Amino acid sequence: MNDEAELDAARHKWLLEAARLGDLGVVRAVLKANPLLAKRADSRNGFTILHRAAQGGHKEIVDFVLSNVPSLAKEHDQHHCTALHWAAQTGHGGIVKLLLRKHPELAKEKDENGNTALHTAALHGQHEVVSLLLRECPDLAHEEDDRQRTADAYAGEQVARLIQKTRIRETAARRAGPRGR
Repeated sequence: MNDEAELDAARHKWLLEAARLGDLGVVRAVLKANPLLAKRADSRNGFTILHRAAQGGHKEIVDFVLSNVPSLAKEHDQHHCTALHWAAQTGHGGIVKLLLRKHPELAKEKDENGNTALHTAALHGQHEVVSLLLRECPDLAHEEDDRQRTADAYAGEQVARLIQKTRIRETAARRAGPRGR
């Protein structure tokens, strides 16, 4: 490995760590030195800087990355999770909202087990994120994973009722057609 490649490898490591810790200054500095590093994923788990920042709840970094490298929103880690899955799992509603506002198509993305971000939030007991996802994307209440289960199958009783109510409202609205909405 030549000196430049070694330097880029070190910068990438710093970049991922800065995104995980929420250090926007380091993220900016490293990307200024080599913008191509933003698109490189961690070889161990497939995480990009966007995955790291979303998981850590660092909204400023998520916003910065989405503004400068919007294609990262659609990147998947080794388990086919997007940054939206990680924000949902860790309960970062502000980041979930930001990701959905800039990339609404992420709501339907599924991980390797067919889980949407709603399934993930329900599995991890993230009640506020479940509510947010149902408000923003009520049709997610109907999405099934690879085991033909909707998110309410994984939720606690309170969250399951919320998902079921949303599913009932969505079904009624679909049956009523455009005038019923």
